[in-house]
Amino acid sequence: MGHAGGTDLVIVADQSEAIAFLSHPATHGGAAVERIDTHGAVVFLAGPRAYKLKRAVRFSYMDFSTPELRRRACEAELALNRRTAPELYLEVRSVNRADGGLAFGGGGPVVDWVVVMRRFDQDKLFDRLAEAGALTPALMVDLAGRIASFHGAAAPSFAFGGTAGIRAAIEGNADNFALAAGREVVEILKRTRGRAFVLFTSYATMRAVQAIAEMALDYPILAQGAAPRSQLLNQFRGTPHSVLFATSSFWQGVDVVGEALSCVIVDKLPFASPGDPITAARIDAVRTRGGDPFGEYQVPLAILALQQGLGRLIRHRRDRGVLAVLAPRLRTKGYGRRFIASLPPAPVVHDLSHIDAFFSRENGLH
Repeated sequence: MGHAGGTDLVIVADQSEAIAFLSHPATHGGAAVERIDTHGAVVFLAGPRAYKLKRAVRFSYMDFSTPELRRRACEAELALNRRTAPELYLEVRSVNRADGGLAFGGGGPVVDWVVVMRRFDQDKLFDRLAEAGALTPALMVDLAGRIASFHGAAAPSFAFGGTAGIRAAIEGNADNFALAAGREVVEILKRTRGRAFVLFTSYATMRAVQAIAEMALDYPILAQGAAPRSQLLNQFRGTPHSVLFATSSFWQGVDVVGEALSCVIVDKLPFASPGDPITAARIDAVRTRGGDPFGEYQVPLAILALQQGLGRLIRHRRDRGVLAVLAPRLRTKGYGRRFIASLPPAPVVHDLSHIDAFFSRENGLH
């Protein structure tokens, strides 16, 4: 079994040379380098510094597609964040072409730009404070007061569309996630030759990704809602290389043994909606007794749901397959380690080539 984390992005330019330069210890005086990937940036932690490279992506709400746009974004980030954290945000630095490779600064052509920051203790991140039980009500109230004071002193701006602009950004974000998830799902299914469940946390995303897959793949595609559940499962079992798109009701109570199901793809970590009355009541109960609802209830519940999703894949001691999670938070958030630790021991990979290698080794599956 293999785990995969993170979804493909709408990347429009090759930054592999700059990423290799920033990843190499020699660039940082021999210091070990830790890399953190997000949907819009790659952060390199080395020695006392952190270097943030904007990804060459183009979304409806965020365009870093050219070096000039990335420079502007870096300078805007520096200017904005130095207002509240001047000791952390230090400068914007160019990555230039030099004899034999790349270098910081210099007179050669500019390849890319990075925001240079001073590193801080990662255990001070909010998700890790929450996990450690250190994100106290007093600390949160103090933070809320500081944020309110900061916003109260800010000059009003009407340049960004108000409520309608926020709504458009949220909807655009959802559309872009569906597009990126669709591309990733297609690439995974090509490697597994179908034989997969693709499980979603919303019908809207399921339908959008299904439409992308139907245009790109020749494998039989089944979808929740097109037929009764039992009929869909019988079709899946009896149709070679088929793919089933479904939502939460297929996360449990489904039994497909053998190579007919060789991959389970999950679009997001399956957190229960806090707007659900039962979930909201349990969150309130944990909070009332002084506990941490996120760490004590919401994360364990989502872990259980992910384990149930994996249970669709591994039904027998000889079953093998790939669990692909398209949520970058699995590796970018502290609580992601809890999800990974809850799964059976298996390689955790981020490159699709590992899926090819896995199935080439599993002669019984391919």
